[in-house]
Amino acid sequence: MTNLKNVRLRRTRQSTIFEIVAALCSLFSWIIVSIAVAKGRLDAEKFITISLLSLLSTFMFYSAYRPGAPWIRNSYQPKTMQQLIATSKFFRILGLEISILCLCIAVLSLIKLPTSIDKILGTSFMVIFLGTKIYIDRKYKEVKKVEKAVQKKEKQ
Repeated sequence: MTNLKNVRLRRTRQSTIFEIVAALCSLFSWIIVSIAVAKGRLDAEKFITISLLSLLSTFMFYSAYRPGAPWIRNSYQPKTMQQLIATSKFFRILGLEISILCLCIAVLSLIKLPTSIDKILGTSFMVIFLGTKIYIDRKYKEVKKVEKAVQKKEKQ
C-alpha cells in the first residue's frame, strides 16, 4: 500500500479551472486594492485581511496537491486514495471561495455601503463556508460507504 502522506495528486481539468478562476479573482482584487489605495478608501485592516486571505487561498490550492501531507493539519485524516481525492476537492473549493471573498472585500472597499450591509455580507460568507463544510462532510461519508461496500464484496 502506498504511503498516503507522500502522495502528490495530478492536475485535473477541474483543478485547472478552479485555479484559473481563483487567480483571476486574486488579480482583480489586487487591481481594485491598488485603485482603492490610490483613492485613499482602503484602510490598513482591509489591506492586511486581503493580503492574508490571498496567501491562504494560495496555500489551499497548494495543499490540494498533497492533501495527506503531515504539515496540513485538517480535522479529517484521509486513509484511502478516494478520501485523498475528496479532500483535494475540498481544498480547491475552499481556496476558490476565499479568492472570491478577497474580491468582494476589495470591491466593497471602493463602494461606500452602510455598515449593516457589510455585516450581512460577512454573515453570508460565513454561511457559505459552513455550507461547504457540511457538503464535504457528506461527501466523506459517501466515500466511506462506497469503500465499505467494496470491501464487503471483496470479502465474499
